[in-house]
Amino acid sequence: TTVRMVLMGRGPMVTLDPVNFGFIPAIPWYLVLGVLSGLAAVGFVRALAWCEDAFEHLEKLHLNDMWWPTLGGLGLGLIGYFVPKTLGSGYGVIADILNNKLTLGLLIAILFCKPLAILIALGSRTSGGTLAPMFMTGAALGGVFAYAVNALIPGAALSPAACAILAMAAFFGAAARAPFTFII
Repeated sequence: TTVRMVLMGRGPMVTLDPVNFGFIPAIPWYLVLGVLSGLAAVGFVRALAWCEDAFEHLEKLHLNDMWWPTLGGLGLGLIGYFVPKTLGSGYGVIADILNNKLTLGLLIAILFCKPLAILIALGSRTSGGTLAPMFMTGAALGGVFAYAVNALIPGAALSPAACAILAMAAFFGAAARAPFTFII
């Protein structure tokens, strides 16, 4: 924290524009989004276990584990070539999602490619954390959800930023098995 404050100042990592949650009429949609986010988080955790097992299975194919990071790097390189916003810590991208600055197409690409990138990175035993990728994935899920609901039911008038914040919290809380920690 001290190093960050010295290098980047005391301000927040992500600055948000004002967000209209429209609570009362949006609550049913937020409940659906919460369930969807929880299911997506369960899928993410299971996919991570599967990906780690898949790389371990490569030993049975006589591929030494020293090659795992090479394969992981190749996969990450391909993903990064096509969707560069999936590379790096992603706090800038998270801020863009939370401030509703990305198109639906880019949100969909991030929603599928960022989890794939982190699954490959962790499965191949290269470095990578899970906090920011889970935040980014959840935020993208919320943004896509808002766009989809608004397209199907124009009267819903969901805020993509509000849905991104809520899905980010729900996705991380479910994946980390700590829902109350994230709320606090």
